Order: sequence, then structure tokens, then C-alpha cells
Amino acid sequence: MATSRRKDINNDLRYFVKIGILVLSFALLFFGGAFAETASDAVDKGLSYELDYKYDDAITEYNKAIEIDPNYANAYFERGSLYYDQKNYDQAISDFTKAIEIDPNDKWTYLRRGLTYYDKGDYDSAISDYTRCIEIDPEFSKAYFERGYTYYDKMEYELAISDYTKAIEITPVYSAAYYERGLAYYELANNDQAIEDYTKAIEIDPKDKKAYYERGYIYIDKEDYYLAINDLTSAIDIDPNYGDAYYERAYAYYYTADYDNAWNDVHKAEALGVTGIATFLEKLKNASGREE
Repeated sequence: MATSRRKDINNDLRYFVKIGILVLSFALLFFGGAFAETASDAVDKGLSYELDYKYDDAITEYNKAIEIDPNYANAYFERGSLYYDQKNYDQAISDFTKAIEIDPNDKWTYLRRGLTYYDKGDYDSAISDYTRCIEIDPEFSKAYFERGYTYYDKMEYELAISDYTKAIEITPVYSAAYYERGLAYYELANNDQAIEDYTKAIEIDPKDKKAYYERGYIYIDKEDYYLAINDLTSAIDIDPNYGDAYYERAYAYYYTADYDNAWNDVHKAEALGVTGIATFLEKLKNASGREE
């Protein structure tokens, strides 16, 4: 079985932005002397509290920033982002919407609100926000990626492929876009193109266990069992607890009549919480002459 698609929102960029803002703020304090607290100061304090995992204190500072300057869009953005991280999606959307009212041309706020709508299951609103991002910045590859991701979940695979392709044109080393486009090609039964995309994803990121897994999965469909074993072994080497990879490799071993290794992988997968398909286990029992 193919792996489920999991959303992995990467906050690394936001983390480094926080660090940069704090460094600048402290520099201004040191060289500029004392001054009255501004909304920006309060936001900087909130970001500092977030880095220390003091989220309630961070919210308090963002609230203070808004009291100081009700039209300071960044305060709503940062508070909304924290609400998003806490899965308080309705409050996050409210804050992002207010930030957009103040600054209707900030692509990052539309992106963040789009991600929030996506996580709420409101795919159409998410697509609308990603589209607005693209209108503001036609070279915003992340917006194309996220819109393609959402089209995929709506089973609009051709539209997904179109957006992933645009993201790749803008950012040729976008490994996740190659991986996701491969999934869309697979859904359209274009296995060769899917393999090509997984291969490119692996070239860019040799530690992409999911790309190895999905390529191995297709090789089983194509009856290229030894290629499948190689890929699934690579996925397991990257993540020794990758239960699905053990189970798929068991299939490949079964089809090469390597029943001992097939059973070893079944047992490993089961120990990792991956349950087998009864019909496959029955076939393995019959072929190997073993019960387990």
C-alpha cells in the first residue's frame, strides 16, 4: 500500500526570521538608547517568548502590540501564526484576515491563511488564498506548490501537476514538488513519469525515504522486483523503523521466491505496528510451507 500523504509545515524560515528580528531589535536598543515601547518591540518580545516555548507570554505581548497600534499587521500575523501552530484555526484565520485588511498585498499572510484553511478541510478557500499569493507574486513557487497539493487532495490531478510543474520551473531544486508530482502522475497511471520524478527528488535529496518507497512501490507494480528491493532497502536504511517499507519489501521478496526474507520483513513490519493483508499472508504461507 502506498504511504499516506502527510502535511509537514516547515517553520524553519519563520524561526530564522524571528532570530533576525530579535538581533536587530537588541542592536537598536544597545546603540539607540532607551525609548518608549512600540508595537514592534512588543512583537519582538513575543517572538522571544516563542523561542523559549512560553506561548502564553507570547500571546500577551502580541495583544500588547495590538493595543499600542491596532493597525500593526505584523502583530496579527505573528499571533495568528502562533494560534495556527496551536491548531486554534478559527482564531488564526481571524488574525490573518485582520492582517490582510491592513496590508492586502502581503503574500505571506495569504499563504499562511491558505495553509490554515487547508488544515480545516476548506480546500476551496485555501486555493483562493494561494491564487491571491500568485497574483501578488507570480514567481512565488511555494504558493504553486501548496495549491497543487490542495488540488491533489481534491483529486484534480492534472491541475496539481500543472502547479507542481510551475513550482519546479521557478525553483528547479524543489525536491518536494518532484515527489508530489510523482504521486499525481501515479494516480493518472503514468508510472514512468512518476519514476522519473521520484528519481529527481532522490537526486536532490538522497535522504528522501518516501521517494525511495514510492519508486519501489511502482517497481513492484512493474514486476521489477529486484529494483523494488533495492529502493525499499534504501528507504529502510534511511529509517530503520519504516514499517510500510518492510511490508512492501516482503512482497518483493515473495515474488522472487525469497520466502525467508519475506517472512523476516513481515515480522519486522508487524513489530512496528504495520498489519498485513490476509490474502498475501496466506499466499506466503502456502508458498513457503511455513505458518509464520
